[in-house]
Amino acid sequence: MTQTTTMSESNAIAWSQTILSLWDASQWCEDRRITCLGLNKETREILEDEGAEFDARSGQITDDCHPWDAIAASLNYRVQQSILCAQTRSGWHDPWAESSEDNEFRIQLTVGGPYLEISGELDACGCAQDPELIYAEMGREPARLRLDNAHQSALEWFALQFFCM
Repeated sequence: MTQTTTMSESNAIAWSQTILSLWDASQWCEDRRITCLGLNKETREILEDEGAEFDARSGQITDDCHPWDAIAASLNYRVQQSILCAQTRSGWHDPWAESSEDNEFRIQLTVGGPYLEISGELDACGCAQDPELIYAEMGREPARLRLDNAHQSALEWFALQFFCM
C-alpha cells in the first residue's frame, strides 16, 4: 500500500530541508571552510546568495568571496526574515503565582492551507528546547513531522535563532 503525501506534509518536508541547508551554511561559516565540496546544492546556493564565491573547477572560495562573518550575518538576517511571526505564551499556572513566565513558543512559517509552525518549550533561561514541526491541512488535525537526527539538530538551531540567540 502506498501512502500519499498531503500538500501540508510536502510543505513541511520542504521547509525542513531548507532549515537543514541554512544550518549547514551556518556551520560552513562557523568552521571557516574554504571549499564548497560536500555541500548539497541548496546549501551552496544559499551561501552564494549571501556572498560566497567559489571557483568553478576547484570548489575553493575565491578572493572575491565575502568574509565568513559577513556571510554569517547575512544568513542570520535571512533566517529572521523567513518567518511570519514568533510568539511565546505561558501555559497552565497558578493564578495567584507572583509570575507567570512564558514557557512555550511557536514560530509560524506558513498559514492557511498548508499551515506550518515550529513549536516547543522554553527553558528557565527563555531558550527554545525540543522544537517540533507541526503541519495541518484545512479541516484536518495538526500532525508532527518525524525528523531524523540531522533535521532535528537543524530545527533546534533554527528555533534558537529566535529564542536565546
